[in-house]
Amino acid sequence: MVILTSDDVIYGRVRDHLLRLRSHRHRAGTLFESGEARTAARLTVALGMTATSGIDAALVAERAVAEFAPAAMFFMAVGSSVSDDSAPGDVVVGTRVYACPDGVNGTQGLLLRPHSWASSHELEQLARHVASSGSWLNLLVSGREPRVQFKPVIASDFTADRPLIWSIHEFREDAVSIGSQGAGFAGAAHLNPSVPSLTIAAIRSHVDGDGKKEAAAFAIALARRIIDPPGLPDTRPVQHGESKKGKRSGSELTTVPPPSGSPLWLRR
Repeated sequence: MVILTSDDVIYGRVRDHLLRLRSHRHRAGTLFESGEARTAARLTVALGMTATSGIDAALVAERAVAEFAPAAMFFMAVGSSVSDDSAPGDVVVGTRVYACPDGVNGTQGLLLRPHSWASSHELEQLARHVASSGSWLNLLVSGREPRVQFKPVIASDFTADRPLIWSIHEFREDAVSIGSQGAGFAGAAHLNPSVPSLTIAAIRSHVDGDGKKEAAAFAIALARRIIDPPGLPDTRPVQHGESKKGKRSGSELTTVPPPSGSPLWLRR
């Protein structure tokens, strides 16, 4: 399991959920930390820091995939609310990432050149289960109960220009958050379809760490569900000479390997 972020506070919040941390150096110099989740010893997380640029996030994501071959990969972003539907402190699971990396100034103003990528359907489904069950709230110390939304998010380098933010939002009116991170990660994830990927954003506030501890707690709870799915039975048909426990070969009982293209919770 890989979790990447470009935010120091989120990095620290995720790190707080891990035990027995150790450093891991990629041969090109990129540093990661890996550790076991406090609440799930079977869950090992590799944590990486990126710069705020999309290119850097893409490169680190590619290196993480090559180095760890993870079951899944998250990018933890921080965004500003661009919708009345979202409030500071909310956690947003990005169902789609709209990237606005560049544009040109024309006679009618700025003409954007957006791209977009959908998030992993499998991860989104598991995330909805975690959110609806409320079990992830046990990882929070405070009594505050933040909302978890499933909406598109915008990743753009134009976030310092407030009027321009609203211009971007006009093109992507279903998005609820905009931040400068995530586009490069989403692009790298698109090129690695074998690794389910998801962007999780914390909506900025000026109180209690910008809701970043909530986003970190939700990410850890979701990662735990990847290795411990919510009561999913083996629904594969039993073949001749096979039992639900395994397949008999001679006098030995061997485990039935998951089929190619099986859900990520079977790829453990």
